Amino acid sequence: MIPIHNGRIRVLVVEDNDDTAKFELLSLTKVGFEVQRVSDGGVAIQEMKQFLPNIVILDLELPGRTGDQIQEDMFKDPLLKDIPVIVSSVHLTDSSDPENLGNKYQWIHHRFQNHTSERLVKKLSQGSTIKDLLIEVTIACGDIYKVIPVALHEYWKRSDPKNVPPFQVI
Repeated sequence: MIPIHNGRIRVLVVEDNDDTAKFELLSLTKVGFEVQRVSDGGVAIQEMKQFLPNIVILDLELPGRTGDQIQEDMFKDPLLKDIPVIVSSVHLTDSSDPENLGNKYQWIHHRFQNHTSERLVKKLSQGSTIKDLLIEVTIACGDIYKVIPVALHEYWKRSDPKNVPPFQVI
């Protein structure tokens, strides 16, 4: 498991669509994650090894290498094989408005259990939003690292005070 760096959870967003990436980066940064983006699947593994993210949000359709190919490469790499991955596929309409963009998300969540390549797969509905992304990132960070950023904890307290995740705040 890759340690948390300087009290911040690192998220690597592998996404070639500029509008989608901007929306994800802004949302994740706002709630306290350290975020970096890669837009070319061909260099994703190299970037992962340099950035050492705690979690990866991975598009399926990318130039260079597909999300599936990147995941297979991760499974084979001892340094990367235990990093939780949230695989996302976004189908955009003519609008790149963030509100509409958020409503176009379909999520398939893969995460590793007990540091093996066994995966738990979860598919959310087509109407999923950016809040669903934050839920999935929270679940992955909490289950694997037992912590979430303080800004994300505050976000949960404001948006859903009865269901604040019980994880340690960093």
